[in-house]
Amino acid sequence: MSGLTVAQAKALQSVVRAVPQRLGLFRNVLGHEPKNAPGRGLSCSVFVHEITPTTSGLNVTSLRVTFNVRLQTPMLEDPEDDIDPELVSAAVSVMAGYAGGFTLSEIEADGIDVRAIDIRGMSGAAMTAPFGYLNHDGKVYRAVVITVPIIINDVLAESA
Repeated sequence: MSGLTVAQAKALQSVVRAVPQRLGLFRNVLGHEPKNAPGRGLSCSVFVHEITPTTSGLNVTSLRVTFNVRLQTPMLEDPEDDIDPELVSAAVSVMAGYAGGFTLSEIEADGIDVRAIDIRGMSGAAMTAPFGYLNHDGKVYRAVVITVPIIINDVLAESA
């Protein structure tokens, strides 16, 4: 393979987005970073964080494509003591979906040779889920951003 087509990039993002969609925990699951505040309840958005070259062969280089899966809920939800436990539970459910319930057959059908979801960080940082706060349209949200690193074999063709 030399590069990724738009169709392949869409297929990759679609499969990453499908994991939180299947869980049924979120008011909505967007395939982009939202431009407007998502409103009440637990929401999810999936978007690309970074692309990094990784291992290489004789004349090809693999890529590590990392997606952000951001879960967020308004900071002023009641009861306030339930906000973090709900986010922790949702984050662990999403991470478990990538660790055990994730199938690559859809992506491979589109000609993308995925080596692994890099859960433990064999080629860079491991999957992480740091918590914080997000100010969006003047509203404060409690958020967790799960990084989902995916290693794709032999994407960049090299020449002498």
